[in-house]
Amino acid sequence: MKMATISTHVLDTARGEPVAGVRVVLSHMDGDRWDGTTGPDGRFRVEEPVPLGGYLLHFDISDHVLAGAHLFQTIEFLVNLDEERHYHIPLLISPFGVSSYRGS
Repeated sequence: MKMATISTHVLDTARGEPVAGVRVVLSHMDGDRWDGTTGPDGRFRVEEPVPLGGYLLHFDISDHVLAGAHLFQTIEFLVNLDEERHYHIPLLISPFGVSSYRGS
């Protein structure tokens, strides 16, 4: 079976710092799921390789937004892991915007 690895990094661009304590859930379309929270450096990594395929990547930033005005409570991305490689998907948040990209 072909596998990939995946990690993420949550950064608050308005404050210029990582966001600790964000709940992250990675759900495979077949029902498997992995979850955890970002550490002090804002990073979360699924510790084991995952099968290639379609995934829902869910971020719950509601605890972070309690610190001030913010439009978003949760952010979700449908991602396709279609190569045997490492995928790094950062999430950049600010009070009224979000952005992401395939990192390295």
